[in-house]
Amino acid sequence: MILTAMLLALAGGIFAQDNSGNYITFDFGTGLQSLLYKIDGFENKLGAGVKVGLGYKRLFNDHIGLFAGVQFANYNRSATAAFVQSIDNAIDEDGNNYTHRTSFNNLKERQKSGQIMIPVEFVYVTSLGEKFKFQADGGFYAGFSVGSSFRTVDGNLDTRRYYYEQDLVVDGDYPQHSLYTANEFSGSYDLKASFGGLMSLRLLYPVDDKFTLTAGFYGMISFTSVISKSDNILYDPDCMSIDAYSDTHYNGVLNSALADKVKPFGVGMMVGFEYGF
Repeated sequence: MILTAMLLALAGGIFAQDNSGNYITFDFGTGLQSLLYKIDGFENKLGAGVKVGLGYKRLFNDHIGLFAGVQFANYNRSATAAFVQSIDNAIDEDGNNYTHRTSFNNLKERQKSGQIMIPVEFVYVTSLGEKFKFQADGGFYAGFSVGSSFRTVDGNLDTRRYYYEQDLVVDGDYPQHSLYTANEFSGSYDLKASFGGLMSLRLLYPVDDKFTLTAGFYGMISFTSVISKSDNILYDPDCMSIDAYSDTHYNGVLNSALADKVKPFGVGMMVGFEYGF
């Protein structure tokens, strides 16, 4: 933030002219805002979200300026698992080896994430006739994730034991042995900070000398992934020792080795206003 203020002050000193101006801006947008990734064996569905921003715009002349501010955006995504996870050389309570299989039966996980963004953008403004103006802006942002979570909302998973030497399959409802059908899981994601780009195209309608209404389109995408690569499996049955089966848990898609690069992005429509001073 200190660097941003210094850049704005320096640019203002270099480019300031009689037609310069200072503006407090507010805008609200909504559209397709989701987490970009692709995993084989999953049905992936993008979600919608909102974006709210408050900022400061400095015009150095009739056309050129800079913008800095703070914004909040939320992202929604769902991933439906339909595959079989196998763990060989599992060990049962008697020390026998078997293969543990977890079948994901269209288990749908809904993911939610928020992000606080600090953008710095270049601004270009031009007149459109006597009443309207057009503004194009673009730049970069630093994003910090907040309130990221997941929960399952549909489908289920079931677990089985395969003893191939005895030609035996064991299933049923025995939670103490990690054998059951389940469908309710929830948890949180610890997503990393990100660096990305954003832009918008707006129509400006000056109501008077101070107050201006704005409407337009926006787009944003992270250049960096918000997750660290994990070695976790999606569902951990805790089945690798005789005295195990006490720490079974569903890790969540983004906390597992299935996910690689996850990038927030959004496109949508926005409305707002500017107040000059």
